Amino acid sequence: MRPSPSFSVSSSSTSYTYSYGILPVIYFLFFYTTTILVEGLTAPSPPPPKARPILVGTSDYSNVLFGKLQRAADLYGTNLEQPVSIVRNNSRDSEKTLNKCLWSKFCMADYGPDGFLDENDLLRPLSSWIPIANIENDLLFLDGTTSSTSDDKKSSSPFGFATALFQKKKNRDEPPPPPASEEATTASVALHEQILACAADRYCSHVYVLVEESTLTAYTDILSRYKKSRNLDSTIVCVATTAQLQNTPDWISSRPQDLEGDMVGPVGLSRWESLDGTESGSSSSGQSNNMESPESSKSVEDNSREILPMEDASEVMLQIALRTERSPINSPRIVNIYPGSESMMKDRPNSSYFTMIGGKQAKKAAGTVTSVSSWVEFLSPLGGKVDGNVARRPDINR
Repeated sequence: MRPSPSFSVSSSSTSYTYSYGILPVIYFLFFYTTTILVEGLTAPSPPPPKARPILVGTSDYSNVLFGKLQRAADLYGTNLEQPVSIVRNNSRDSEKTLNKCLWSKFCMADYGPDGFLDENDLLRPLSSWIPIANIENDLLFLDGTTSSTSDDKKSSSPFGFATALFQKKKNRDEPPPPPASEEATTASVALHEQILACAADRYCSHVYVLVEESTLTAYTDILSRYKKSRNLDSTIVCVATTAQLQNTPDWISSRPQDLEGDMVGPVGLSRWESLDGTESGSSSSGQSNNMESPESSKSVEDNSREILPMEDASEVMLQIALRTERSPINSPRIVNIYPGSESMMKDRPNSSYFTMIGGKQAKKAAGTVTSVSSWVEFLSPLGGKVDGNVARRPDINR
């Protein structure tokens, strides 16, 4: 029987192992561990939870916000599904109105096969026949203003993109409409009460409402009640009394491929302050209250209010939904929006599809767009953590 060979390690082989085997392994482990730690510290924050935007109504504000959310859903890292618009009963809402806006302002887009739902279908008991009526963990967007509804005289033609090229531009200095009556304010809130009750019953993730001074108290009361009874979180953005919400007739989306923002003009955001000062806070412009800020130069007593572009209000609401916490400590969060200061804004090269695939000439032709200098600073009045890296691809944005 052949004996098994004996096992022995010579001093030369041991010396070789220590000289050429252990040290490379140690170096490898050291640099590998260091790389992991550095990448962990510099990696972008995780994307927000997956959600679907639900917009109520087809006002000018809601339609523009729908288009912005639709584009954002196609970008990396937003975790958004395609939005859905709810047609309210006994109102002027129409899928034609929404399609006209998307066609003319968002390069011939449309709301898609599942982008529209009748309010009756939303409010009826859940059924497998209407799966999109299940709004659990979704984001609900409401227009609580009384001055952003489309005019009945406007054409509902889907060829608005072509007609806009030959349409005479309106004067942006035209006087704003008179304040809404008490009856209009009550009707605006009443149209949303059933939908808010449905959102609370079906565990909607968050409610975002654009309001004005006349509707602020009513929406605050309703959302505070649902926060206590159903833990429904919400954010209220109130148009300052020194500002007039108004659409920009010649505005067309720059087709951005990022979420840095595309603004018409300077905008400011400040924490809402109650009369007793219990909810006071700092503002993004360094003022304690936007009603006293220099950016709001014209007073209400002068009966002259500065124009706040509706497109900018929708952009700010989009950024709030994607960059701020959806389960804040205090709810509802309330902030004021108003025409701000140029110091908060910056011009940057337009990052459209054509600039990404084209060369220097394409980037030059695309020009620049106006954005907020820092969304982290701008959205700080909302409190909590603000994500400054949302939708930034790690392989492109350094």
